[in-house]
Order: sequence, then C-alpha cells, then structure tokens
Amino acid sequence: MSDVIEEQATRYAAGEMFPGRTWNDLSEAEQAEAREQAQELLRILGDPPARKAANDN
Repeated sequence: MSDVIEEQATRYAAGEMFPGRTWNDLSEAEQAEAREQAQELLRILGDPPARKAANDN
C-alpha cells in the first residue's frame, strides 16, 4: 500500500471522526486514532488492483 493512499485515508478518517477540524487542529492522540481507523479500513479493503497502462489492451 502506498504511503500516499495511507495518508489520504488517514486524513479522510480524521475528517469523518472530527468534522470541522483540520489535521493540524487535532491532538497527537486524535491523529493516532485516525491512523488506526485508516489502517483498519485499508486492511479490510485490501490492496487495490494494479491499474493498466493507457496503451495496454
């Protein structure tokens, strides 16, 4: 799983868990909680399938 996907999932989870607050507004404990939730979600979803290149048919 790429770091970018994990970071996006973490920030999404934080937004859902703590609406109206930015990432920087959250305490370290709240950020850690969002990371845990994102990791659980990504574990459930599994690795995304590899994307085909535009010229692959």
